[in-house]
Amino acid sequence: MSVLFPQDIKKYWDRLTPSQYDIPMIGMALEHWLFLLACFGAAQEAVATFNPRQYHKNNARCQAVRRGPVEKVVDINLKYVDINPNASTTLLMVHGWPSLWRTMADLVGDLVCLLEHAKVSSAICMGHDWGSAVCYEAARRRPDIFKGVVGIVVPYIPAATHFLPIKDLVSTFPTFGYQLFFDAVPEVAAEELDEDVERSIRATLRTVASPPPHDFLKCSESFLRAWDGMNIPPVPFFSHDEEQYFIEQYNISGFRNTLQFYAHKNRYQTWKLSHAQGNHTIQQPVLAVYPTEDPVADWMLAAQMLKSAQYLPDLTTSLLPGAHWVHLEHPEKLNEIVRRWLERTAQPYRSGFVVQHPQKYSEDL
Repeated sequence: MSVLFPQDIKKYWDRLTPSQYDIPMIGMALEHWLFLLACFGAAQEAVATFNPRQYHKNNARCQAVRRGPVEKVVDINLKYVDINPNASTTLLMVHGWPSLWRTMADLVGDLVCLLEHAKVSSAICMGHDWGSAVCYEAARRRPDIFKGVVGIVVPYIPAATHFLPIKDLVSTFPTFGYQLFFDAVPEVAAEELDEDVERSIRATLRTVASPPPHDFLKCSESFLRAWDGMNIPPVPFFSHDEEQYFIEQYNISGFRNTLQFYAHKNRYQTWKLSHAQGNHTIQQPVLAVYPTEDPVADWMLAAQMLKSAQYLPDLTTSLLPGAHWVHLEHPEKLNEIVRRWLERTAQPYRSGFVVQHPQKYSEDL
């Protein structure tokens, strides 16, 4: 299986992608891919051997639409890591909290451009956090290219019903308060995050065993206020060198462009385009993995409220104990979930046909 990781998004948030600042990932035979995932995230000894600097980044020149009062087509450079490009099945991996300012439709175009650059005709899209949302939209818009989805944390958000602004969700999910902050004053939010990148990274990437303060993410006027007066320990699932690489990259790029996914106008434009198309059902196989202790939200509850399953006829749902970065807390368990799903679904799609009698599965670990 081949694995491709893109770089324009600028936030890795997933050790699922060896290049931590890339969007997709293409590559490798299935056994090789699973082995790499286990190495990237398993025991501390394995983490210590991971060196993000050792991976060569390819560069794809793609066209994108610069949104605004006057739209303009511009060239952009997307970087990605391609692992085992000669494999029969491709995984395109998309991390969360991206730095791109475009709508989902534009992001899907970016993913397609990367696949074309890597000479890949079809792929299974695997995403975490916002990357999950991008993968669902990619599968919905381009079923000819994206033959399946692995969505980690964030569920499918169908645009079949009316648009829901974040402000209308905060009463149900109070930990969405930080999204109001990112939307209202992105420059102020970026300044706060950029002031001490190490502190910002450490505050965000926590686990169940090393959690953030109870009020973290609830404030609509600051992202880091809940950590005031506290020393924040290192990221639990990074080696020292890996954490330093992460911090180094954000000191270069800054956080400003990473906040645009939270902009109300971007979210509304995405909904508007998808709603107008009307094809809200994703027929391809989908694996949804929800953590049970994510401080951001109860994602299983969110999926039920969104009625996601009604639009996913070939859905497998797995619950995995862990926080928002569940794939980094429990990489071996996640690998096993993905392994079983791929063995069950990937083979039929190599032949280019859709399973005629899909079934819904539910797996708890």
